[in-house]
This record gives sequence, structure tokens and C-alpha cells, in this order.
Amino acid sequence: MEFTFSLRLGRLEYHFIQLQIANQKKDENVQEFFDRCRSVAMKTVPKVEDPLHQKFHYDQTQRMLLSTFIAGLGGNPWQQLRFQMPATVDQAIQIAIRVSEAQAQEKRNLAFFSNYETQRKGGGNSGQPWKTFGRLEYGQAARVNRHATRRPEAASAICPPD
Repeated sequence: MEFTFSLRLGRLEYHFIQLQIANQKKDENVQEFFDRCRSVAMKTVPKVEDPLHQKFHYDQTQRMLLSTFIAGLGGNPWQQLRFQMPATVDQAIQIAIRVSEAQAQEKRNLAFFSNYETQRKGGGNSGQPWKTFGRLEYGQAARVNRHATRRPEAASAICPPD
């Protein structure tokens, strides 16, 4: 079906449509999605003799690649690119990779600390991550200190008498 569709429309039109409907797949990272978009985008550049016209077509393809890449991304990289509005494809890929790597690092950190806390508390691995890692312990310690009665010698060590 795909082959017959491409014959009726022509190669350039077929690749234009493929570029416009490109979306990041669930198992595809940012770099893989960008490479796929770039591959399709380069197939849309017509070959012309005039170098000036060729540069025009190439620049137009770069703008299409940028908009397709941003529109086809999902999750936090998409949001960050929409907020930052990069001017070039290179800026967009750098931002998207940084955001996706930061997101992956955050997941690894949460997994590590939740496993550590679960094992430390003696609960085994119940599958429930501790969402308030550190805060609960520090919060209890702060409450104990606030409500603890002051010992006179501790008070005098902190605040010498006048």
C-alpha cells in the first residue's frame, strides 16, 4: 500500500506527507527520532542545478525539519522546546537531548533512593517508592526539636546570660 501510494503522489510529495505526520515512537529516544526526521526531510530536497536555488531548498527543509521535530516529540522535551523556541535544528536537538537525559537521570535517582529507603526501613521492596525521601525524616526531627523541652545548661551554652 505504501509503495502504490508513493507512486501515485510522487516521491517528493510522499516524503512531505511522511515528514508532516512523523511522531516519536514509544521506544524511540530523542536522537533516533531526530535522525528519522532528518532522513525523511533530506528526501524532500529537490535536486536543482542552480546553487542558490539548492541552498534555498535546503534552508526550507531545515525549517520544516525543525517544526516537524518539535511537533513530533512527546513529554518534557516537547514542552521545553515549545517554551524556548529554538531558532535552529542544532539548538533544538541539544535542548531535547539535555531534557531527556535529565529526565532519565531523575528516574534513576528516584529508583535508587526509593529502593535504598525501602531496604533501610526494613520493608523489603514493596514496589511503593518513598515520595518524600528525606523530608519525612527531617520533618520529624524538626518537630521533635521544636517541641522538646529546653534544658537549662543547653540554653546557657547557646545564649550566654546577660
